[in-house]
Amino acid sequence: MVSVVHVANLDDADKPTLPSKRDAYAALSRFSASHNAAFGSPALGLKEAEFEMRPPVDKEMATRWSLLLQGDRIVGVMTVRLQTATGRGLLRIFADPTDTDLYRDVCCKAVELARPFLDEIAETKVKAGTPVLFSVGLVSEQDFGLIRILEQEGFTSTRSFKTMLRNFVNDEDSMARLSKESLSLLNSLGFEIRPYDADLHAHALHVANETAFKGHFGHVRTVPFDIWFDDTHNLGDGFSPSLFTICWNTTTNTCVGAVLSYNWRNVGGTASIYQVFVDKALRGKGVGKALLLIAFESLRNAGFDSVRLYVDAENGTNAVELYKAVGMSCFRTESYFRKIIRGNPSLVVDC
Repeated sequence: MVSVVHVANLDDADKPTLPSKRDAYAALSRFSASHNAAFGSPALGLKEAEFEMRPPVDKEMATRWSLLLQGDRIVGVMTVRLQTATGRGLLRIFADPTDTDLYRDVCCKAVELARPFLDEIAETKVKAGTPVLFSVGLVSEQDFGLIRILEQEGFTSTRSFKTMLRNFVNDEDSMARLSKESLSLLNSLGFEIRPYDADLHAHALHVANETAFKGHFGHVRTVPFDIWFDDTHNLGDGFSPSLFTICWNTTTNTCVGAVLSYNWRNVGGTASIYQVFVDKALRGKGVGKALLLIAFESLRNAGFDSVRLYVDAENGTNAVELYKAVGMSCFRTESYFRKIIRGNPSLVVDC
């Protein structure tokens, strides 16, 4: 039988039999490594697991982390959250998929436990009339056990994401040449790459980011600056301003595009790109491709031997083809599974 204890309760001094917070971090790290081995998803170290489990900066994000136990053994970690302004709920499950029967039990228990939490928050904190969505993700296309459970529970696959990878090894000469050509292209358009300084540039970067992503899947509201800043800058050792490639219009002094890269979830010298965006008016003019090629060369010079990123494969901007054009290839596909638990489906904004 699988039981549950919420991570917030682990500070309860009256229950010495509970796992410790460090036990929770170690379990999340261990299960993320199991998912990495089975499905290729990024593994988390202890520090990264602790970072993942920190309280959200977004005060409109109700979040609960829980440990799933079999006796006194941690057999799974789950997090469920609901963005109360938009009614978007998300469940993530971490367990060992190699133990098929136990993995099935953990996943079933996690789905069962998430629903009452979402219902309670929706009832008390989500505006009446706002549709409430229950999503689970990201789920690997190879995670057949979890997919079967979700389909039996009435979830449907709604969006697929691909992980793209670019290897830098033995490609130094062409990368340097392409970066130089890309910089010349940007300069000819009246743009330049400037070293990133958060004190000087963060607000302009935030405005450009919000404008570029408006209307994209998952971007159903304007993200306040403090939440965006925490999401993109407060990544501990993973953040370095030198890894940001920011493009500026020299006439208007505005940000027109960026590639935000990190030394986060580093596996074997692989950098992570969190966001790529270009002003909508400039799409199709080679700016995004140029920014990526410049960013790749910058990452190679910083000592990385490859880079990965996630991309919404259905976002309508032809992003997957762009990434293929700069030498990236897909090595993993994942999806969100979703069902509506409150409200009129016709009112759901599918973005």
